[in-house]
Amino acid sequence: MDGPPRLDADVAVAGVDGCRSGWVVAIAAAGAAPTVRPDRPVAVEVEVVASFDAVAALLREGRVGLVAVDMPIGLSERDPRPCDRAARALAGPRRASVFPAPLRATVGASDYGEALARSRAVSGRGLSVQAFNLLAKITEVERAVRELGQARIVEAFPELGFAGLSGAAMAHPKRNAAGASERLAALEPWFAAVRDLARSRRGAAADDVLDALAVLWIARRIAAGAAARLGGERDATGLRMEVWY
Repeated sequence: MDGPPRLDADVAVAGVDGCRSGWVVAIAAAGAAPTVRPDRPVAVEVEVVASFDAVAALLREGRVGLVAVDMPIGLSERDPRPCDRAARALAGPRRASVFPAPLRATVGASDYGEALARSRAVSGRGLSVQAFNLLAKITEVERAVRELGQARIVEAFPELGFAGLSGAAMAHPKRNAAGASERLAALEPWFAAVRDLARSRRGAAADDVLDALAVLWIARRIAAGAAARLGGERDATGLRMEVWY
């Protein structure tokens, strides 16, 4: 199976989530994660950067060996990506948070109307505004993936991380108090000072930070050789359409 190699325990990894001003980046010093609850939570650094090129620079400079990001990598020509359908099924009560990735034809559209028309022309289906708003970020990530490879930049879905952390899907949406509380409780055994890390930052909401930490947990599982993936089919440009968890 194609995919990221197992990393040495001293290689740093990062979890990344998009936010209104760019990207939330969570970095843990240890790349390999145990498959059971650790005895001591791992220290994490969190920052907000404006461009995904700043994330790619972490790989170029050797500061991290693997990046997991909550953003589609690889786009279908006409049909929904199989990995998105599988993620929805696995997410259970949080399935509504997995929406279809935009189609390849929508990339480069100048505005929502053009993207919508392109989507309908190739598939007969529309395009949500939420999916359209991801196109610029998808393009940023894809540019980095084509330079650095899918062995180093992988797609991950936060809600599958939270389900793995707690042993079950989260019961509440992430943006209400109950949802924030259960996600903090799931993260605290793994990462030190989570409540301090998870505060809102300039350009990023608290739930963006929590999502980056959940994706970081998946990155550490990948580095340890303990993760699994959904999908794996290649798109028309050669990128694998897959979600790691």
